[in-house]
Amino acid sequence: MNHLRNISGNQIVWAITLLLGLMCAAVLGSLIGGQDFRTLALFMSGCIVIATFLALGKHYWLLIPLSIGAKFPAIPLGGRSIDFPELAIACCFVFFVLRVATRHENLHLFRSVNTPILLFMAWVFIIFTLNPVGLAFFGSATAGGRFYIKLVLAFAAFAILSNRTYTENDIKWVLGLLVFGAFFGMIYGIAEYAVVGPQVDPTTGIVQESFYTWHQVLSWPAITLAFLIFSRWGPKEIFGLRQPLALITYICCLALVLLSGKRMGLTAVLLAPVVSAIMYRQFIFLPIAIAAFLVIVVTLVSGQGQWFNLPIVAQRTLSWLPGDWDHQLDSMRGGADEWRAALRRIAITNIQRDPIVGRGFFVDFQEAMTAIDMQSRGGDLDVQVASYALGRSWHNIWLGYAADFGIPISIIQAFLFAWVLIIAARLFRTVEGFSYQRVFVLYLFIFTIRDLATSWTSGHSSVDAFNRWWMYGIMVAIYLQNKVSRGYAPRLEPAKTVADKFRAATPVNNLF
Repeated sequence: MNHLRNISGNQIVWAITLLLGLMCAAVLGSLIGGQDFRTLALFMSGCIVIATFLALGKHYWLLIPLSIGAKFPAIPLGGRSIDFPELAIACCFVFFVLRVATRHENLHLFRSVNTPILLFMAWVFIIFTLNPVGLAFFGSATAGGRFYIKLVLAFAAFAILSNRTYTENDIKWVLGLLVFGAFFGMIYGIAEYAVVGPQVDPTTGIVQESFYTWHQVLSWPAITLAFLIFSRWGPKEIFGLRQPLALITYICCLALVLLSGKRMGLTAVLLAPVVSAIMYRQFIFLPIAIAAFLVIVVTLVSGQGQWFNLPIVAQRTLSWLPGDWDHQLDSMRGGADEWRAALRRIAITNIQRDPIVGRGFFVDFQEAMTAIDMQSRGGDLDVQVASYALGRSWHNIWLGYAADFGIPISIIQAFLFAWVLIIAARLFRTVEGFSYQRVFVLYLFIFTIRDLATSWTSGHSSVDAFNRWWMYGIMVAIYLQNKVSRGYAPRLEPAKTVADKFRAATPVNNLF
């Protein structure tokens, strides 16, 4: 017994590690001998995941901005195609729960600052209870329970990131991962097109337009860099030539987004200096910037077909303006968008049918038959509209959200937008001097203004939350840190639980 008392916690950990290693070796040998390579791949993947989280330790949460920002390709798992960000957030949440159980992190959900997110999830839960759908192993890739899973994971990411304390270096990493993710997505998209060829729309099975294939991936680096540039500096520093490299980068962003074919992408890049001028209170540079943009746009529009011919994809970006555009863009002249208009009509019909309590992501027989009827007509427009409507990809925040969950969810979403803008603006005014936290909150402010500006042409009631709520979580954490540091709120002390005794008695907790 005396010998047992002399064994240290580290020795126990090493003994457990050795035992686990021997067990893994035995399992690997058995799987290889039995030629069960599918199970072997899953087992090896699990080992890699565990090793990754143990190596990252308390920095495991960086996998969330990395995976969502980079848009890594889907992973085949159990006969399903699982998006890498979904898997990353699920693993992060499991690790987060373990750290909460061992008192290395706190979990606080029911705070007043979280009200819009809680209201959103509560209403979604009510609709799901009234119109349940199957959740069998992440559900379908394009409809049904899969979107509920995305909302739950979005909430999990918010919970993880809003319950942390961030240093300047942490936020610097987040900003760096945003840039890395944007360029990784661009390079991967171009490489995929070069190797595989034109992409097939996963929702409709239609090959994308020849002038709108890999080009669209150029928009995200342009938007990300433009937002970050004008979050770090105001227009005075950039257009006043105090930061010439930043100005050159911004001009490159304009060129990239012009070649992307993204009309709303161009709007976003042009919005960045306008919002920045307002937030930095450098109003004198607004008319200068607007005049410069007008000169550029007028030159491109009036010169097209007269002095030069822009690439077809660049013409698409400007096609909402009057000009001598290619005949392939006739359906887009003046900002016309037939298939979005058709989607809006179906969304309005759904709202009129269920104005208060929607049906969520439940697809009924009538909707399925309507989609089949539309697709049987054979036109690409009907096929696209029917498929996107079934997939709840309405490309409209206000009508789309209401079509899914009723008008109350659109009101909650408006509240959520206002909440983000108010907190981000308050933090930007409160944090003095340069800091990465200040850059991040202004980036999020511009990002949200962009969401509002494009809310009539884009939006998905599940995917939007999945791609944005993690940023909202970081903003909430910074907001709470700032309040505590200024003495406006008491420091949150963890409640005593049974886990305290578990942590004191179990040396394995050192792994977390």
